[in-house]
Amino acid sequence: MDLLYNYLITNSLRDTLRKGALHETVDKMLHLLKENTKAEYIAITVWDTDKNIPYLHKYISDDGLKIIPGKPGFSPLGVCMLEKKPVRGKFEEFPRAASYLSKVIGEVLCLPIEIPEPNLIGAIGIGRKKGREPFSEWDDATLQIASNILSAIISIRILQDLLDKERKILAGLLWLIETVMTVSNPKLMYTNILQIMSRLFKAEYALLGKVHLERKIIEPISYLGLEKPNIIPFGKGMLGTCAAENKIKFFRSYPMDRVPEGYERDAQKVGCAFVAPVNVQGKLEFVLAIARTKHKEPFSTVDYYFFHLFYKILSLVFSIQKIEEEKEKFAKLKSRIEKLDSVGTLAGGIAHDFNNIINVIMGYAQIGMETSEDEEIKQFFEHILKQCHRAAELTSKILLISREDFQVTGTVDLKALLQDAMVILERTLPENIEIILEDDGKGPYLVKGEPSQINTMIFNLASNAKDAMPYGGRLTFRLKKSKPPTGMDSEGSVIVLEVEDTGKGIPEDQTERIFDPFFTTKDPGKGTGLGLSQVYRTVSNMGGLIDVKSVEEQGTTFTIYIPEASLH
Repeated sequence: MDLLYNYLITNSLRDTLRKGALHETVDKMLHLLKENTKAEYIAITVWDTDKNIPYLHKYISDDGLKIIPGKPGFSPLGVCMLEKKPVRGKFEEFPRAASYLSKVIGEVLCLPIEIPEPNLIGAIGIGRKKGREPFSEWDDATLQIASNILSAIISIRILQDLLDKERKILAGLLWLIETVMTVSNPKLMYTNILQIMSRLFKAEYALLGKVHLERKIIEPISYLGLEKPNIIPFGKGMLGTCAAENKIKFFRSYPMDRVPEGYERDAQKVGCAFVAPVNVQGKLEFVLAIARTKHKEPFSTVDYYFFHLFYKILSLVFSIQKIEEEKEKFAKLKSRIEKLDSVGTLAGGIAHDFNNIINVIMGYAQIGMETSEDEEIKQFFEHILKQCHRAAELTSKILLISREDFQVTGTVDLKALLQDAMVILERTLPENIEIILEDDGKGPYLVKGEPSQINTMIFNLASNAKDAMPYGGRLTFRLKKSKPPTGMDSEGSVIVLEVEDTGKGIPEDQTERIFDPFFTTKDPGKGTGLGLSQVYRTVSNMGGLIDVKSVEEQGTTFTIYIPEASLH
């Protein structure tokens, strides 16, 4: 007993801290135990219940008899680890005991080994040949000391493994954060993220998908190890299931009853997987998945812990990145407003002077029509008068842009205005353009504004969409309530109006200028460049903001944020 106790104090813990010394330390412990108890058979088994395999198994037998690992519930050792309490008696009396061992082993004594890792259970046992005397209290106490020592050294080894992995994971986290915050190319950033995850978790497959909530689909934007992936509907496969439930998922194997179209071959190869939703500022934006091939060692509980940490950090970093992008975007919006104000003031001055000139021309043209007796000359004056009226309409639009006294007093329901506008648009827009009105069901959508100005705004946006879809398409008006975006000076909630078309889009180098007066992306003679300027002025005067996102040959979305008004 003294020798065993001295080993605990001087050697076992020190030896265990040396990398790779666990098995060597356990062997020494078993030989010391044999020496102190005079047992012919000694065995220790630690079982991984998550993987259903032995984490550790060692034994000594005097006659060279093989002692197989004690599965939970099988043999004295298995019963002891499963019930986590001492076991004592004849070997042959225990359920499912190995018959070849029952013939030679008589008295057995087993004690559980306490291990802090939840998926590991263990026990250590000693046995004597049939016909020998039972174990004494001294043997019981000796085995108890051995059990405590083994519990300590196995726990230290597990902690050591965890710390080694933690160092790698923390290095990976720093790499991940640096990648997201410094790599400006999105495609490269997404690829780097998947490579980091694949290396750290030894995963052969990785996929990052962009979530489209309104369409309930996931668009793969970066992947490793897979064939070119297709769109994934919500509820289908691993990613679709995760997105539908918006919570982290662990799959032991691919759910073959939910394989999305085009993933049949990959599904046959994929084994266990982690899939997690990546929420950006509280909204589901991405789904991240890593997986190993079949027949490879499954992910452990430690892997789960760190993957959980990874996707949470990724959500946070993406949110920070989005806030920074929004700050930059709204700084540009503020600069644009200041520029529009100065341009509007200049345009207003020119328009007033131009109006005076037009009025003189119109006066002379009117006199010419009334006094001329030649019908051909009268027609010339009539053409002059018509062109003057057109010029007057143009200057009225310019004056509208420059007005600073636009008063917003009335409270209107934006949905009701849209429904009325839809009736007119369905009659005036080409039949090959489908018009859709959607909302989040949280109405009424009340804003303060002048109905005529809001209608003009709606028709201007619809007209732009029509011109962008010469061969037809889909025009969607979408209403919802939301928190104010970063950079908007509003204390309450806002009404968000999205106007989305499936047209030819706007070149990236032109999106910064589309709200400027007289700037147009249309062909010469097909636009004045004042429609979107009027829209911008109307939104600004209502205390709102407008943003645009466009992808060439895919479409354009105008997003308008207007402070919500109350009925009182």
